[in-house]
Amino acid sequence: MTTKQRQNLDKYYQSKYGISLETYEGMREAQGGKCYICGDIPSGKGPWGKPAKLVVDHCHTTGRVRHLLCNRCNPLIGMALENKERLLQAQDYVENECQIYTSKAEV
Repeated sequence: MTTKQRQNLDKYYQSKYGISLETYEGMREAQGGKCYICGDIPSGKGPWGKPAKLVVDHCHTTGRVRHLLCNRCNPLIGMALENKERLLQAQDYVENECQIYTSKAEV
C-alpha cells in the first residue's frame, strides 16, 4: 500500500470510527488476522470485487468500536439490528426448526 493510500485509509478510519489506521492494524494483529466471531481469516474477494479484509464493527447506538469482523459476520449483526434476542431466536431456528424437513420436496 502506498503512503497516500495509507493516509487516505487513516483519514477514513478516523472520520468514520474515531480510530487510526495504526489502531486498526493493532486490532487485526491482536485478533491474529481472524474474524472475532467466526475465527475465519478473510480470503478471496469481498464486496465490490475488492480483496476481502476484516471490517470495523461498531455499535450503531453509541458509535463505540467493538472488534474486527469478516464481511459475513458484520452484516449478520447489522441485519439483526444488533438485537441479542433476535440473534438468539435465529440460533434456535437454525438448531431446531431447520431439522423439521429432510428435503426440499417435503416443504
